[in-house]
Amino acid sequence: MKAIKNANEALALNPSAWKSMIRLAEATILSKDYEKAILICDRAIQHVPTDDEIVLKNATKTIKAVKQNAVALLKVEVEKQRNSFKHIFGKSTTNTGKRSNGTPTGTDTEV
Repeated sequence: MKAIKNANEALALNPSAWKSMIRLAEATILSKDYEKAILICDRAIQHVPTDDEIVLKNATKTIKAVKQNAVALLKVEVEKQRNSFKHIFGKSTTNTGKRSNGTPTGTDTEV
C-alpha cells in the first residue's frame, strides 16, 4: 500500500515523527493489521512534544482516536474469527476443560 510506503519513508528520514506514525497507523488499519496499528499508536504517543500544550492535547486526542478505532476493529475481527470457529468446532469456543466428547483436555489417551 502506497500510504504505508510513504509513511515508512518519512519515518526513515525522521524516526521520531509522530505525525508520520499516525499516518502509518491509519494506513495499517486500512490493511487490517490492527494489532500493529495499536503498537504504532503507542510508539507515536511517546514522541509527541510536551513543550507545547496545544500540540500535546491535539496530538494525544488524535492518537487516542486512531488507537480506539484499531481496538474496535480488532474486537470485531476477533469476534468474526470466534464465530467462524464455532461453526467448525461446535457450539462453544470457550475453554471448558473438556472436549466435545466429554473427556478432559490435556489427557493423551488413545482410542
